[in-house]
Amino acid sequence: MIYLFAFSAVIGFKPDENPKKSCREVILFAYADDDISLKKQLIILNSDPKGLAERDLRISIKLWGLDKSLTHQKYKIPKNLFVFVLIGKDGGEKYRSEKITSLQKLYAIIDAMPMRVYEMRKKDN
Repeated sequence: MIYLFAFSAVIGFKPDENPKKSCREVILFAYADDDISLKKQLIILNSDPKGLAERDLRISIKLWGLDKSLTHQKYKIPKNLFVFVLIGKDGGEKYRSEKITSLQKLYAIIDAMPMRVYEMRKKDN
């Protein structure tokens, strides 16, 4: 479990903070902190903190038995399954996968979102 919190500290937030939807969110669902898919996904995400910050992304980890907010139920996540869910700034689910997601795929999805296109245009001006 220490590994998960250390990762969160690297990107500057705690996994269970309540977002104000001023950011996008990746929620990683897993059965336990030693889930191989969870570990691999965290390594991928942790490889580019600058890219995550540019896209206003926060990462949350929800483990079975430790998810006090019942997020598993809210997103209808089957028990003991690794699931990657991307939530947009509007609070809507934008992407879901039971497989590890590459940064290229994640960034392509986000960069195609109307809000992200607006943010990139605003940044260029």
